[in-house]
Amino acid sequence: MIKAIIFDIGGVVINDDFLSYAERFTKKTGMTKEQIYRSVIGSSEWRLYFKGKITGEEVWKAIKSKYLPPDIAEDIRKTWKDILVPIPATIELIKKLKPRYKICFISNVDKDTALHVRKKYPEIFRLFNGEVFSYKTGMAKPEKEIYEHALKEFRLKPEECIFIDNQPENIAPAKELGINAIRFRGIGKLKEALRTMGIKF
Repeated sequence: MIKAIIFDIGGVVINDDFLSYAERFTKKTGMTKEQIYRSVIGSSEWRLYFKGKITGEEVWKAIKSKYLPPDIAEDIRKTWKDILVPIPATIELIKKLKPRYKICFISNVDKDTALHVRKKYPEIFRLFNGEVFSYKTGMAKPEKEIYEHALKEFRLKPEECIFIDNQPENIAPAKELGINAIRFRGIGKLKEALRTMGIKF
């Protein structure tokens, strides 16, 4: 029996479309939006950042010295969090699910961004019964350890959960552990998949 729905945050509950945002810097840098994405969110330093292994100062120092012109990197540093806005349809679905199911999340996120969105949208985070942040655990999706940690933290068995994430690489390890997993491809398809699994909302 399903007891809990576990959400990813970025791209599912809160918009984090950095790729579209990066387009505004293509002319200034002569880079594609994909290259800019890889220089920031896709960099090895950013992965260390959201695992809590390096600081915000360290990650941006690396980006400025290795990947992007310093003035562009500084502009991105100051403005990119503006894209982090709630996805209303997901919020409404969570509110409908909450009376019947435990609502939790697993998020790959750095400390600075986590504190920013929590301060800006406290009402969203009050909807959740359990949370796992990558920067607090030192682990990140798609590493199996973070899913195992979450199950212990939420006191749940794999078969009691449904996990929802927009990144395909994050779905496979959840399934391997026996967690029911759905790739988020929009709210309509998510609702359809949940209904197929017998979820009421």
